Amino acid sequence: MNFIYHTDQHELASDFKELIEPRLESLLKFNAKMQTIEIKVKFLESNRIKKLNHEVILSNTTLGIFVKGAGKGINDLAAFDKAFNVLESQLRKIHSKKVEKKLNVKLES
Repeated sequence: MNFIYHTDQHELASDFKELIEPRLESLLKFNAKMQTIEIKVKFLESNRIKKLNHEVILSNTTLGIFVKGAGKGINDLAAFDKAFNVLESQLRKIHSKKVEKKLNVKLES
């Protein structure tokens, strides 16, 4: 699986890539046809919201299904965790629908 990183002129945590890539590769257990995942990391400068000033958006760029997860947090890793949970729940839902369809076809036969 390939990963494409986009940042907006601020540096990521030193171990950011090492921590997130194994978690993203764990999404392969859902048998999704995702070859490339885009990771967009934004730093939001806002006077009103000082705590949630990092945003991470995860999306796939391959044909087939399109899933996207976004999350805001106090740092890059916290925002990634929220975005990853959204993405994982979407893939879990898609996977369970596929399994239900296969079971219904087998029961009808």
